[in-house]
Amino acid sequence: MKTSLMRSTRLLATTALLVLPAPFARGSQHGTIGLYSDTSATVNQIEASAGQIPLYLVAMEPTDDLGNTPSSLTGFEGRISFQAGTDFISQVEYPVDVINVGTNDNLIVGYGSPVPLSGSSVVLATVVVYTLGSPESNIFLGPSSPASLPGYLAVVDESFLLVPMDPASGDSGRPVFFINSKGYLESANWGTAKTLYR
Repeated sequence: MKTSLMRSTRLLATTALLVLPAPFARGSQHGTIGLYSDTSATVNQIEASAGQIPLYLVAMEPTDDLGNTPSSLTGFEGRISFQAGTDFISQVEYPVDVINVGTNDNLIVGYGSPVPLSGSSVVLATVVVYTLGSPESNIFLGPSSPASLPGYLAVVDESFLLVPMDPASGDSGRPVFFINSKGYLESANWGTAKTLYR
């Protein structure tokens, strides 16, 4: 009887372990930050000649480890880099007063007052890029240096907690914005898309 009771106890303990909920896995479920030529974060490519181009740095769906979306942000961090060595950031404008302890391309920003989300997104900054228009240039986003969350971009929620974010492209090695990128622009035209379904 004692052996039977021990087996039942082990079986019960094993069963309990199997039905316990698994820990919340973040994986690729982080929110994203991207660069866009519109504030609604829908256009990430442009054809342009030499000059300045205002782009919007937009955070989309920032969520904490419990899946909660903050109502406002108090800061962010990330690095902007260019494929073409001739392009650079001439100016960064913020929605409120800030302290940026980084640079124009290595942004480590604290807002002077909280910036509210509109729906599930927020414009973090307007980045004015100077381009020569040629050659084509891809723009990348990655973690700031130093990064508060190694390997991630980040936003700071209203409780001053860091929330990990990924580049909108899914990887810091893939561009988030395209300037005069002929291959991308041509592959995105309607005629090319229609031929895929013939």
